[in-house]
Amino acid sequence: MKFTDRAFRQYKGKLEGFMKKWTTPLGLNIWDIRVDYSAASEGETLGKCAVRWEYLQATITFYVAEMIFSDCDDKKLEDQA
Repeated sequence: MKFTDRAFRQYKGKLEGFMKKWTTPLGLNIWDIRVDYSAASEGETLGKCAVRWEYLQATITFYVAEMIFSDCDDKKLEDQA
C-alpha cells in the first residue's frame, strides 16, 4: 500500500478503535495514556510503549507508516496494538 494522508487517517482510525475497545478490559482506564501516531518509520517496529508505572502514565507510539508499508490487516493490527 502507498503512504498517503488518506491511508494514514484510515490506519489511525483503526488504531483509535482498538484502543477504545481494549483500554477498559485491560484495566487501563485509570491510566493517563498518551497516544502518538507517527508518520516516521522505525525499522519493522509497529509501535512502542514508554511507561511510568508508579504514576500510572504511558505513552504509546504507533508507527503508522510502517503499518502502511507492511500492509497490515486488521487482525495483525489488533494483535500488535
